[in-house]
Amino acid sequence: MSIVETAVSSGQTNTLVKLLQAADLVEAISAPGPLTILAPTDDAFAKLPPALVKKLLDPANKARLQDILKYHVVVGKALASDVVKLKEIPTLAGPPIKVSMRDGNVYLNDSKVIAPDIQCSNGVIHLIDSVLLPPKKKKQFVANSPKDRCRQAMDLIVMAIDRGVPLYNHGQRRACADIYEVACQGLMMDLNSACAACAGKCSMSDEAMMAAKSAVERGMEKIEDEQSPKAKAWILRASMDEAYEALKGVSGREDKKMPLTQK
Repeated sequence: MSIVETAVSSGQTNTLVKLLQAADLVEAISAPGPLTILAPTDDAFAKLPPALVKKLLDPANKARLQDILKYHVVVGKALASDVVKLKEIPTLAGPPIKVSMRDGNVYLNDSKVIAPDIQCSNGVIHLIDSVLLPPKKKKQFVANSPKDRCRQAMDLIVMAIDRGVPLYNHGQRRACADIYEVACQGLMMDLNSACAACAGKCSMSDEAMMAAKSAVERGMEKIEDEQSPKAKAWILRASMDEAYEALKGVSGREDKKMPLTQK
């Protein structure tokens, strides 16, 4: 069974499934992957203030809900035995999650892993006992307008390159490629949602977002059978550069420049 099918049949993650549906992320989580899902149980969601869950289900807060859910998604199949060797793991939302051991248990930030390594056809699920909330951004905006959606995608690209290039230039090419892959997965989710929301309302922005989405998709397809971290990093960097250029013209940020150069 896929990740979504496993979550539906488990009987422990009904709230998570409901929120994935509200955020239009079911299709993305059902993709071939592999993905790792840090799945809060229904009891974990019950710890949140009811008003917060209700607020997140409001369509007006869809972007915030997507950010929270993507903070529970890791690109690749990260088994518990792999996770415990790390100090932090990158997420589709951008900010990483801290990994620690306490009294023999694995903690992700302050959430305990209560059921690790639930195998699925497109990845793995780890059940956790608390909802993970991403750190608040310094500048918040509601990404509803076409320009806002383009800017949000551009910000994700810039963040990935800011983090990835120094790693690449210091010989950590696999780490760089992993960051780029996480960013590209996030971009595909964001742009899929943005294109659906924008379709027919703003032809110029819709065209730009479709072009950016196609560039990222081509890059992800090219790395499917690529074994070299160096090649992966260059392929994904090129696809993000192309996506950035496609978005720049309609974002209202003509002065925004791509940072750093891979050597």
